Amino acid sequence: MVCSVCGGVHTLAHTFKAVQIDNADEHRLVCTVCNYAGDYKEHTYAFEYEDYKDHKRYCTECGAYGYMKHNFDDYVPYYELDPTQWHAHTCADCGWFSYYKHDIVCTDLGHDEGHERACTECSYKETLAHTFDTTAYPDKHIQICGACRARYELPHTFGEVTEVDDTYHSTTCSVCGYVQKEKHTIVYTALSDGIRHTYACADCTYGGKTALHTFVYDTDYTLSGFKTAHCA
Repeated sequence: MVCSVCGGVHTLAHTFKAVQIDNADEHRLVCTVCNYAGDYKEHTYAFEYEDYKDHKRYCTECGAYGYMKHNFDDYVPYYELDPTQWHAHTCADCGWFSYYKHDIVCTDLGHDEGHERACTECSYKETLAHTFDTTAYPDKHIQICGACRARYELPHTFGEVTEVDDTYHSTTCSVCGYVQKEKHTIVYTALSDGIRHTYACADCTYGGKTALHTFVYDTDYTLSGFKTAHCA
């Protein structure tokens, strides 16, 4: 600096300020006292949330700014909400956090093994039991899982045979509830008195009763002069 009175010269350090220029990656240091244009310098960036797609990137020294898409990290299960339904990710630059529903794919592992439920976008994965909708038919039942849509046609699993009435007994499938009704399988046993027999169903509790024989004469004779008969 030069004194306007005596002409003396006094040297002072520049007081630089960062000034925007056309170069998108740099600014220039310009003295605020004498307007001397100094060095070029790379921007010192900071980030600020703008909207769900973009953030604002600006230089903390010269104020130059622009808008960029978020720099999201990988999705991770969102444990603070419900990791079985949601995942989240965070922008590595501005720190904005967002969460979304899983993109679920279910894979059948077998009737008894269940299915694997996994997200195609994050690390969430677990094995769950099938949730079957079961439809009964006379010769089988069909089970379809409501989650993975696995379909199984299986024979009935019948339990104990129980007496219904004097003619029928029934048994029920423990899986689908189908009731199969059949006639008794009667077994007769002759008693030693020659005039009575007992009868009972071979498959259920019906029977254990005694009845008189119902004789029917045979059409041939086993002894000369005598007719033979058997219980019908």
